[in-house]
Order: sequence, then C-alpha cells, then structure tokens
Amino acid sequence: MKLTLFMTTAKSSCPKVETLVKMVMLSIFLADATAPAAFLRLMFHDCQVQGCDASILLDSIDSKMNSEMVSSKNFAIRHREMIGRIKSSLEAECPGQISLS
Repeated sequence: MKLTLFMTTAKSSCPKVETLVKMVMLSIFLADATAPAAFLRLMFHDCQVQGCDASILLDSIDSKMNSEMVSSKNFAIRHREMIGRIKSSLEAECPGQISLS
C-alpha cells in the first residue's frame, strides 16, 4: 500500500521518475560491475538494523550519537553516493517534487 501510494504520487508529480532512476542506476552499474551487489548490500544492511528507513545513509553529526555507518557490521558498505546521484537527477527534472525520506 505505502509503495503503491508513493509510486502513484511520484508518477503524477514527476512522470519520468522510473525512467530517471533506471538511467542513473544503469550508468552506475555499467561503470562498475560490482555496483549492483553493493547497492543490494546497502539496502540489506539498512533493513537489517532498525527497518528499511534509509537511516544507513545518515552520517554522524554528533560524537555522542553514532550513525549506522559507524557500526563494525557496516565496514565495507560502498556506493552510498548512488542515492545522491539518483536524487540529483530527479531534482533536476522535477524540482521539489520527490523526497527520499
């Protein structure tokens, strides 16, 4: 239900959302053959800790409160920047329409 609502809303406010995401991911995957596995691992580690909430993308801003990336279990997480590249392409095409939160 939640994903369906997001996709319906995203498609109505930014009709090219799926194409844009696919194009960016394809360019990343073609440049680095290990990127698809890294992306899946990134999602797996995010869901493993506290639920699939994208909190693994957060960096620590306070020494008293560590982000998930500080965990030793996440020692080899790569390609977090993929999400930023996807967001940038969506923002360029549909400014202020898509949120990754």
